[in-house]
Amino acid sequence: MEQIAGLPLSPVSGPTLCRSQRRIRGRVRPRTAADVAAVVRACAEQRWPLHPVSGGKNWGMGSYLPDHDDCVLLDLSALKTIGPIDRDAGSVRIEAGVTQKELYDWLQREAPEFAFNVTGAGKDTSIVGNALERGLGYLGSRAGEIFGCAAVLADGTEVGPDPAWFSRTGCIPAGPQTEVLFAQGNLGVVTSVWLKLRRRQELEAAVVISGEFEPVFETVRRAMECNVLTLPVHMGGGSRLDGLGLGFLRQLWDREPSVDDVRRIFPLSRGHTALGALHGPKRLVRAAVAELRSLAAPGTVIRVVTDARFRWAERWCSRFGLRDKATFFAALRPLFALTWGEANDAGLAALGMPLREVNPDRLGTGCIYLNAVTAPRVEASRAVERLLAEHAPDHAVTRCFEGRMLVHVMSIFFPPEAAADAQDRARSLARAFRAQGWPPYRLGQVTMEAVPGVLAARLRAALDPHHLIAPGHYVA
Repeated sequence: MEQIAGLPLSPVSGPTLCRSQRRIRGRVRPRTAADVAAVVRACAEQRWPLHPVSGGKNWGMGSYLPDHDDCVLLDLSALKTIGPIDRDAGSVRIEAGVTQKELYDWLQREAPEFAFNVTGAGKDTSIVGNALERGLGYLGSRAGEIFGCAAVLADGTEVGPDPAWFSRTGCIPAGPQTEVLFAQGNLGVVTSVWLKLRRRQELEAAVVISGEFEPVFETVRRAMECNVLTLPVHMGGGSRLDGLGLGFLRQLWDREPSVDDVRRIFPLSRGHTALGALHGPKRLVRAAVAELRSLAAPGTVIRVVTDARFRWAERWCSRFGLRDKATFFAALRPLFALTWGEANDAGLAALGMPLREVNPDRLGTGCIYLNAVTAPRVEASRAVERLLAEHAPDHAVTRCFEGRMLVHVMSIFFPPEAAADAQDRARSLARAFRAQGWPPYRLGQVTMEAVPGVLAARLRAALDPHHLIAPGHYVA
């Protein structure tokens, strides 16, 4: 077997995403940051481009598929070190291959008083990879939660925070900042970061707002403008909720569920549902809930759910033979648990696929994710829907309210024989959104383009003049 820097370069057979294919020179899997530096130096000597991935399970956005042929796949999934933790500063060091489930389990054992911002991308998602791609968690954007990055530049030089200027609090020191250099780009290979944690609170509750589209939308908008809800709120419609229901039931049942099963067990799926979180002392959470109810538009229903209440309801319903109700609570608890920091695969159920097999390339269908950012207004949301109906009638959308932004996260579903058409529609949609002044906050492999900018080009020329790291990934 061919080697690079003393490590085996194993063949990769037919990596795909959304039925796309890439020719890959081979996969190398270093186990330490020093190994990564050695591999990068060896690739630089050979002028072999390389494509780093932390885990390669960013389904629907890019997986581990490079943007160009003939790359060496630099697989960082073996970099698993967690720690040290700084309890006073509320942060922990993690390597690039650490997944959400691994950090969650580690904190449960070593520091149960802490949690972190969980995203719905699945328990096996790399935290570092997701944060560098500006993943959106249930407590906000993850890009600003990583700091103190250690990275390898294109010539194999290892860089990291200067101890004299570094604080484990995540404080931004004086001078130009380098942390953002490695996000959504290809200026270096990040091997480890420090991650901001959050201290668990007396009461951690999921907030569910359900009803028709406009009342739910206006309730969330008002609550966020008044700072009653300060964390991101995810809002899904019927198609998204039906997908969630199907995914949950496939995990719980031995038979294939139907849409009728979903509608019977999850009556909320007929309308729109928004999911947010409130964390803090009991008296403050209760006051926030009371204020939220006073702001609610007519026709909305507001429910507040805690882990203890959910488990009690599930046990009670099971004891008294209320099978559908017990299924409802058992299925939905993992989704709500994302808001209080439990890493699981519930968010992937929005794809409507079995959670035991989350790789869309092994399923009989495909899915492409894309997104657009607008102001949080009903009119903008309706305009996005019209474009979606024109370009991709078979879609589902989740709206994520974050501060003054409304992020539309869209999934285009397709059977295998329609992959090329789905890709064309995704690209057409991405262009249409930009024409309306609605840029994406992240790009997937199907819609990847070089982001324009003189500064990005000059940085690329200075740090990687031969374009060896992830060619075509955001920066040409």
